[in-house]
Amino acid sequence: RIAGAIAASSAPGLNRAMHHFIPLLDRILKKPDGNVTQKDILEGKALSPTQKTATLDLLLLLLNGISPDVDFPRGQNPISNYLDEILSMLMEIVVRKPETGESNKNLEMNIHSSRRLAVQGLEVLISRPPSPLLSDDQMQLVIRELSSGIKEVAIRSSCM
Repeated sequence: RIAGAIAASSAPGLNRAMHHFIPLLDRILKKPDGNVTQKDILEGKALSPTQKTATLDLLLLLLNGISPDVDFPRGQNPISNYLDEILSMLMEIVVRKPETGESNKNLEMNIHSSRRLAVQGLEVLISRPPSPLLSDDQMQLVIRELSSGIKEVAIRSSCM
């Protein structure tokens, strides 16, 4: 919450928070979170569902620190240097397919929870008034990835 408050305090606060936390969040979210052991989690080699949720919550707090009252010219918003990295983190979660052998109710709930938070982050990036934060190319990437995920779900459903 403190990092989110710093991000919301001013453009320099947002920039400092992004500069410090985005690389950290990216490293954390790259850790495995599927079928991992408690030992992996304790040794810092993997994420627990709670850690992943907390990491995504912090990312959302940072994104919500972007003032909707300021209209930044395209490419000149305080997070433009971090957009590719943020978009990559969020899209990886949204389009993630469970690995082979990953199917239990608890894991499915955790994946759903992570996706819900990642979708909220994408909503902030896509629909931020008065102007979007994403470039046209980044918007196309989101559309392409989401539509390929929808096609795959439709194909799997029709095969069942």
